[in-house]
Amino acid sequence: MTPAIHSILSKVAAAACAIMMVATLSVVAVQRADNRTHQTASSLQTGGGGVASSTSTGSASAPAAGDQSQTATTVPAAGSSGPTGSATTPAGGATAAPAAGTNTAAPQGTQQATAPAAGQCTDANPDQGVFCDHIVVGGTTVLSGPLAVYGEGGLKGGQAWITYYNKEVAPKEGLRAIKLVYYDDSDDPNKTLQFTQRMVEVDHVLMLTGVTSPGAIKDYLESKGVPLIGDIGLSPLSYQSSMIFPTAIAQVNTFPLRLKFAKEDFNIASFAVIQDVLPGVDDSTFKTAWGKAASDFKVNMVDYERIDSAGNSCDQQFLSVLNRRPDYIFLPTASTSFLACIRSMRSQQVKPGANSPVAPNLKGIAGGSNLQIEVDQCGDLCKGQYSAGSPFADPKVLNTPETKQYLVNMQQYASGVEVSQFIALNYYHAGWVIYNLFKKAGIEHNLTRKAIVNAASHFGPFDTGFGNTITWTDKLPRIPSLCMYRVKDDGAHWVFANKQECLDPSQATT
Repeated sequence: MTPAIHSILSKVAAAACAIMMVATLSVVAVQRADNRTHQTASSLQTGGGGVASSTSTGSASAPAAGDQSQTATTVPAAGSSGPTGSATTPAGGATAAPAAGTNTAAPQGTQQATAPAAGQCTDANPDQGVFCDHIVVGGTTVLSGPLAVYGEGGLKGGQAWITYYNKEVAPKEGLRAIKLVYYDDSDDPNKTLQFTQRMVEVDHVLMLTGVTSPGAIKDYLESKGVPLIGDIGLSPLSYQSSMIFPTAIAQVNTFPLRLKFAKEDFNIASFAVIQDVLPGVDDSTFKTAWGKAASDFKVNMVDYERIDSAGNSCDQQFLSVLNRRPDYIFLPTASTSFLACIRSMRSQQVKPGANSPVAPNLKGIAGGSNLQIEVDQCGDLCKGQYSAGSPFADPKVLNTPETKQYLVNMQQYASGVEVSQFIALNYYHAGWVIYNLFKKAGIEHNLTRKAIVNAASHFGPFDTGFGNTITWTDKLPRIPSLCMYRVKDDGAHWVFANKQECLDPSQATT
């Protein structure tokens, strides 16, 4: 063989290998990275409101090639953030990822949507996650530690929608499949920012559908024009961004409603708050909102204490509020810190309405997030007491076409998740909301980030079928709803009220 021929054959072989490698990589639909040795931003610090600062130039470099990553199973459906691992997810839920470096095919029985074949669409833009046969969305979640129950629930809820969408809805309607990229940010705002930069600059997602720390990425999303649609709204900053479209009543606007319930049912004259706060969130807005509620309803707020949402000790905070002898105590929402406060109540032998020497005025308490474990562990202390409420109706009772399908899909694709958990509910229903957003705006085959932001900025009122209505405009603060449901412990379960109650706009915190 002559050197010339040998050279030609070598080039052909090299080209063939490259083509095979591209073909192999193209089947990987979802990437998940839990451990990376390279950060996407340098000198990250958490500032006020949980916004993490990037490099001095305002942009951070993506992780270097070769960073360790993991691949998860191909997500066979559309849907998602977050806290805070959501996708239309998470912010949504899924099967556990295989070990690092493992490639897996789509689950048996899944189908790809019959979207236009390659070369037959006019809006393909791989730099923005738009392909002729699929689009790519992203989110972060928390899959370890005390808050994992919420991250996993949201992730599985979102992926239940995705699986249903990709298997049944997309093929019937000739729509593109949706593929989800998600990262476990460990509820760390700096990691949320780093992974968001990676999803935008390396994974090239079309949009985000949920993250654990929206405040940490607000400025970055605005600088890049990347929408986040489906956020549950646990950060006050979620309502202050042109790029973030939350789905639920702002937490600060639940405070006056919760105080209203307490005043109506227990005729209280004073209250104290033990407020749980996620990492990187500035809670000054929370304290201000509780103070405004106290003024509006003419009830005296005698104490406000802060506790980490994942905190497992509440002794200091609980003793502080006890010393002020309130009529009512608002306990944390997150299960870990809520149950920590319940343990403190038991250790101090405090029971609402029992005329205890250490809490003679205490008429009631409220807290928890509608998880059965809260009822089981709280026992008689919580019977007749309220949780933090829910933006959604009880899907087991509402009996709409949407909730019926939700229960079927959760049973099939996310068994083991409590279907009344509002994080799981949110990130499943966020996929449904996004589907309707695209359809109503007529942009299913003309997808760009700009088109999505424009459509979302003029969306609603939209009755989701989950007991809530969403309205988004281009005005800030963006307030999707001012309504929620009372949820009360009957001694065995959390029981949802049949009708939602809404806050007067004049009493809202903006």
